[in-house]
Amino acid sequence: MSSSETEVGELQRENTDLQARVTASENTSTALEARMSCSEKEVEELQRENAAGLTGSGSVGPFKTTITLKFSKVFTNIGQAYSPTTGIFTAPVRGVYYFRFNMWESRFSAWSYLEKGDVVFIDLPSGNSVYGDSMNRMVFSGFLLFPL
Repeated sequence: MSSSETEVGELQRENTDLQARVTASENTSTALEARMSCSEKEVEELQRENAAGLTGSGSVGPFKTTITLKFSKVFTNIGQAYSPTTGIFTAPVRGVYYFRFNMWESRFSAWSYLEKGDVVFIDLPSGNSVYGDSMNRMVFSGFLLFPL
């Protein structure tokens, strides 16, 4: 075999190796794009407002100890981040969230940076009571402003 034939053979092997690398890279890029697309869809869902009403059964409290309010009338809960059983919202992704608590004619709102797994809840201090009615005037709601 001449030196030029040997060189051509080596170049063909290198070409085959490079083609395999490009194909692997393209497959990895496609998989990453698919994951990002799924993640973007999840973020879009989390950016929709989720809301829950306290109860339609009247007065809650007073209690001898501080309790976490459980908003059992869930209107929307996209991503299932809010648990009506515990009254706790658990951040599914790291980001900036906006929360609002409406109570009759009063509104309280806040935003916060949350890490994935951080929790948000509303406590009712001992000795106090709140009233939930069928008109849903006591509502806890929130949504993701943007992921970090």
